[in-house]
Amino acid sequence: MTDPIEKPSDLRDTTVEIAKASGLGEIIDEINKEQNLLDFESQSNIPIPLEKIGDTGQTIMVSSTPSETLDVFVEMINENETALEYPFLLTGTANDDTISLVDISLLYSNSQVLQSRVVDVDSQLLGNTVNNANESGRNIYVIGHTHPKVSEDEKNKTLTSKVSEEIKNKYGIKDVGLNLSLQDLYQLVYFQEALKGKIPEGSKVYLTVLMYDGTFEAISIEDGRFKRTKSNYR
Repeated sequence: MTDPIEKPSDLRDTTVEIAKASGLGEIIDEINKEQNLLDFESQSNIPIPLEKIGDTGQTIMVSSTPSETLDVFVEMINENETALEYPFLLTGTANDDTISLVDISLLYSNSQVLQSRVVDVDSQLLGNTVNNANESGRNIYVIGHTHPKVSEDEKNKTLTSKVSEEIKNKYGIKDVGLNLSLQDLYQLVYFQEALKGKIPEGSKVYLTVLMYDGTFEAISIEDGRFKRTKSNYR
């Protein structure tokens, strides 16, 4: 695959349907109602605690090379000057017993275009990276980005900061940067759709968010539901 990966047709409804099938409907509906969120653009920032997503019971093994890069990212996203959303792609292989991530590629060529609360993926780099992984016989593709520790000023602009303490306590919503969002889940849905026919049959597609406290788990779609897989990173 030499062409850049294009964002497929609108999959917002599909994302919400999968989220509700995954047991996330209540938290989405309560925040929608409390905050008067009328469209997907506003709903996409709804915080989703990792713990609210069912566990596959598997573990992804992260080898030393990608682990070292992830360590650097954790340091960077805890520093004010470099607290940005860095996009990357992890690739690896899976067999009956083990899921292993062996390589990581950065999906940005210039950090000056990156932001602290919006992920910006270079589609040309993504397409090239997937193509190279195909040629290397990989069958695991994990699209990822970082969730940095943001300033108090930035934090106050987020939907998470506006959600009532009652709802935060009820669903275990953490501080800004330590949750997934509906937008993150949408990224998984369209990434999986975009790779159809472009990666080896039987390959597995995941989304991961590296949070500023080092949390690193992978989300996949299993039987029409979002599921999370823990990793040995840290």
